[in-house]
Amino acid sequence: MLTLFLNLIKQEMTLLKFDFYHVIDDIRDAIQGLLYRKVRSLLSAAGIAIGTAALVAMLSISEGARHQAQVNILALGVDSIRIESKVPVGDKSNFNNLNLFKGIQSEDIESITKSVSTKNIGFFKYRPNEEILLAGRPIQGDVLLVNQAWFSSENIVLDRGRLINEHDLSNYSQVCLLGAKIGQQAKILSTSIGWESSSCNLIGVLSKKGKMLIEGSVLSNIDTDNSVIIPITQYSSIIDYYTGVTIKVGISDTVQIKRISENIDNLLRQTHRANDYSILLPATLLEKSQQEQKMFNLIMGSIAGLSLLVGGIGIMNVMLAHLAEQTREIGLRLSVGAQQVRIIQLFLSYSLMLAVTGTLIGIITGMALTLIIQQYAEWPIKFSFFSLTVGPLFSIISGAAFGLYPAIKASEIQPNIALRQV
Repeated sequence: MLTLFLNLIKQEMTLLKFDFYHVIDDIRDAIQGLLYRKVRSLLSAAGIAIGTAALVAMLSISEGARHQAQVNILALGVDSIRIESKVPVGDKSNFNNLNLFKGIQSEDIESITKSVSTKNIGFFKYRPNEEILLAGRPIQGDVLLVNQAWFSSENIVLDRGRLINEHDLSNYSQVCLLGAKIGQQAKILSTSIGWESSSCNLIGVLSKKGKMLIEGSVLSNIDTDNSVIIPITQYSSIIDYYTGVTIKVGISDTVQIKRISENIDNLLRQTHRANDYSILLPATLLEKSQQEQKMFNLIMGSIAGLSLLVGGIGIMNVMLAHLAEQTREIGLRLSVGAQQVRIIQLFLSYSLMLAVTGTLIGIITGMALTLIIQQYAEWPIKFSFFSLTVGPLFSIISGAAFGLYPAIKASEIQPNIALRQV
């Protein structure tokens, strides 16, 4: 019984073993047959081309979004903990009447400093949409009042000039820095900058930083590139609460970072009677972003897969039409000694030629479509190895798979019956 079973498997494997010595001839015949039916072949290849183009475009856009999200989160520093004052939207009267709203106060920062091992704790006050006089010209910008540790905690990079130092803070120096965008308008350092009734001397310009982009947070509105940065000691006496605190813990273990943030949260709850602050962990945001991106890739890949399914069905229809038209030819081939495997090989060559042609057209179309979307929609894109190789390879395999059924049907034709057909 076992011997019979093994012989059956051997026969099947022999049937499916392609004769590679005749592959070139079959490919040549397939090309000639497709060129003889140009319109039908082109329409069939278009189905695979559309599916491949959709796959390349969607995966490239998805990869670009994933890369941009990671860049934004990594720019925040995955080894940091961020605390922000959760200011009520609109009127704060509900808080004020109950005397509950505090925000982050100086005593909170002192408590946090004592509870964590790092001394790299930056804090700041954010004042948006100030009218700033730069070289006598009014421009719109933000004002950031910061301490010295803010620069290292936010990974700030200097483009030219110098940073605010301890001497500036202790001596209440009227100095300031400009973000990259607003700093392009400052030709020389030592320029006097003014807003409302205050002014400062420019000592440096920062490199490009960009927005923090933390969804649902006040911090998402802060654009360092369009800000004037000044020592917080200049206005410490009139600051009612701090906008945010950045604690650079210097470790990458997410579990430890969460434990430290929980300790800080418990510490703040002892003095805050209202939900007037929030704690943000970039490491947690990164994990969440990666999980969401996997789901996004799955959805977009499924949509593109449906397009490939339609294209594969189109190839199957064309192959079945070829089968109906070439029944006598197939019968003649079989009657003069052609093996079934040669018929399968010939029809698979048909479907592979269509799939390869459609895939190549789809790759070019998909890349062009992606670049157009980037140009006009300003979406981030990124061409990856997967989107340009594995995706198109799947398209070719899909086309070949849908051509397998017509190929097997063609090999099963009876020569005596086929030759009788008119």
